[in-house]
Amino acid sequence: MKKVLICIVAAAMLFSCSGTDVLDGKAYLVWVKNPENGLKIQKEMNGISYEAQYKPYDFIVLNEEKNYNLPKSLVDSRKEELSGMVYYNLRITTDNQTDVVAKDVLDKSMYIQRLNYLSYDFQSLIQLQTEKETVNCSLYHFVHQQGITPYVDMVLGFSVKEEPGSQTLIIDDQVFGNGTLKFYLDKKNIEEIPQLKTT
Repeated sequence: MKKVLICIVAAAMLFSCSGTDVLDGKAYLVWVKNPENGLKIQKEMNGISYEAQYKPYDFIVLNEEKNYNLPKSLVDSRKEELSGMVYYNLRITTDNQTDVVAKDVLDKSMYIQRLNYLSYDFQSLIQLQTEKETVNCSLYHFVHQQGITPYVDMVLGFSVKEEPGSQTLIIDDQVFGNGTLKFYLDKKNIEEIPQLKTT
């Protein structure tokens, strides 16, 4: 009887962590953005906060469509277009909620220089290391709200030969002087991503 009970408990644990749960669009977005699920990795260095958000294809489609109830055909079609790439969002902000671009700058000229670097050159400082390869950032979009928000966002994409398991996002932060930052994402966390409920 004891052995049977152990088997039942083990099977239940395996099912709950297998990524076979099906969530509606709203619950799916909440799940992916919850740091406890391992897809959002955060680091703090010298008054700067870094947040790397891994973006599954379903997550991207939901955000693009702004609709929680999507037909399977639409989702599958868009996921096919997104395939071959790994996507992240990177957010950099200050602890004191002031414009991160302005942190420690001495004058307007230095501010503009830093803004231009983040806009056009920061991409060259970003890589993705997988179990089989290290690739440079091939898609980069910088978003700055002109100081309205205390953070800046980067949309990152990496072209990979095959879907990676465990991976590390590597950033050489020469802008704020915090050196090499590594954001590790375990394969287990990817495998536990729920399925998106479609119509």
